[in-house]
Formats: sequence, structure tokens, C-alpha cells
Amino acid sequence: MTNPNPKWTDAERAHAVLRLTLGLNIAIHGLVRVGHPLEFADALVAGFSQTPLPALSVKAFAVGLPFLETAIGLAVLLGWRFRAALMLGGVVLASLTAGACLKQDWEIAGLQLIYALVYFALTLRAGDLRLALDTREAR
Repeated sequence: MTNPNPKWTDAERAHAVLRLTLGLNIAIHGLVRVGHPLEFADALVAGFSQTPLPALSVKAFAVGLPFLETAIGLAVLLGWRFRAALMLGGVVLASLTAGACLKQDWEIAGLQLIYALVYFALTLRAGDLRLALDTREAR
């Protein structure tokens, strides 16, 4: 009989640590804002007032963002629909990066490149996913 839980490879361990970290980071980004999405949205509208983005579109995006971040972060953390969660997270990140660039907030845009690399690494090594709720993608 084969061992149902063989020793993890270094790549699988590294993937698990990076997945844990990104999942917590993104989920908590959303969770701390879910209780007051309108206040968060109003602050973003004010922050984007000097960009060509219409205030209504900024507010609509900002109201939904905390819920989207919470869902993406939890999906990544739990390994549920993992590849789809990473792709959606990447699209959200690209939207945030576009906004940072329109604001000419190059420090934030640079930090977002780090998130992009994390999404890239996790996607590239999605085959190393372990302990996932989505059993179709887990070993």
C-alpha cells in the first residue's frame, strides 16, 4: 500500500508558504474594509479626483473591492478554484496598477509589481498545490 501523504517536495513547501502569505494578505486587505465599504469608497474617490477616471466608476469599483479581495484571498488561502482565483486576483491587481499609474503613484505601482510576481509564481507552479479544498486541483 502506498503512503497517501508522501513527503512534500521543496517546491510544494515553498508554494504552500507563498500561498498562505498571499491568501492572508489579500483576504485581510478585504476584511478590514468590508465593515465600511462606503467610507473606503469615498476615500478612494477623493484620492482619484485628479485623474481622468469618473468618480462614479471609481466609487463602484471601490465599493466592490473589499468583497472581491476577501473572496480572492480566501480562495487562494483555501485552495478553492485556485487557478481561477489567481487569474481574477491578477486582473484586479492590473486594475489597481492602472489606477496607481494614473495617479502617478509610482511607489504603489512598484509595490504592485511585487504582488504581480507572487501571482505569477503561484500560477507558474500551480501543480505544486497541496492541501486544497478543490480536490480536482489537489493531489
